Amino acid sequence: MSEEAQLKIHMMGKISAEYNGKSLPVGTALSGRVLQLFLILLYYHDSGISREELLDMMYGSGEYANPAGSLRAVVFRLRRIMEECLPAGEHIQTEGGVYRWVSKSVSVYVDAREFQATAEKENEEELLRACGLYQGEFLAQLAGEKWVTIVSVRCQELYFRCLRSLSRQMQENREYQSLLNIVNNACQL
Repeated sequence: MSEEAQLKIHMMGKISAEYNGKSLPVGTALSGRVLQLFLILLYYHDSGISREELLDMMYGSGEYANPAGSLRAVVFRLRRIMEECLPAGEHIQTEGGVYRWVSKSVSVYVDAREFQATAEKENEEELLRACGLYQGEFLAQLAGEKWVTIVSVRCQELYFRCLRSLSRQMQENREYQSLLNIVNNACQL
């Protein structure tokens, strides 16, 4: 029985991507608008994103004369890069004006989505795990982008809520060494 291939994307702190343990070319082939599209599609993996929202996220500032044509070109370039890095198959699907990352042969792990899902829990174990997943600001390298700022603020709020709740639980349980560890990690971030 073969193990399912996995695409791991880290958006918290430093951006990185790997497929089955091998780094993808973030910063070289995957850069600029191609990287931004790649990250948007993976972040909105489950729900997909409408063409209008995508155009606004990537070209909302009005600096492009033909944003729809630019988007088509970026999608084409990303598909070509993915053909070189991932198994054969369609990874980007457009249906009914919604762009989606789909792959039947590759599972996707995105640390930011995992952090958000885990941070919603209330028990100490899950809160501790959420604090460990938060490795820094969401897509700090793309901080000027409106959509990134919105998600980043949400992640920071969740992180601080987790820290407050976890520290309260640890104080009540007199787990002072563990409390010191999470506070030190938070200070380093």
